[in-house]
Amino acid sequence: DIAFIGGTMDSHGGHNPLEAAQLDCAVLHGPDMANFTTVAQQLAEADAAQVVTDAASLAAAVKALLEDPRRRDTVARAAADVAMANVEVVDRVMEFLLPYIDSLPAEEPDARP
Repeated sequence: DIAFIGGTMDSHGGHNPLEAAQLDCAVLHGPDMANFTTVAQQLAEADAAQVVTDAASLAAAVKALLEDPRRRDTVARAAADVAMANVEVVDRVMEFLLPYIDSLPAEEPDARP
């Protein structure tokens, strides 16, 4: 019911929080979401994620969410809404890239036996 997004405490850029949001989890992440800045901003604006800065704040956030199921469900629902709003992103990116992909030369079949 609660997901901590790895790679977000130091300068690793984070991992995709939408995967946890799609699984109806309340999302916690560290301060480094460089690889997902737009999504992190959307989650923050929707009150759908909480930033933690160290082990103590992570433990406190998990404890608070475990002790308040209503809050946990509200945060998880908001995160799921953000995930749904982004569900077509891959399709939109592919639509944009398709003309460029179609213009690439066809790959020659492998002539090896």
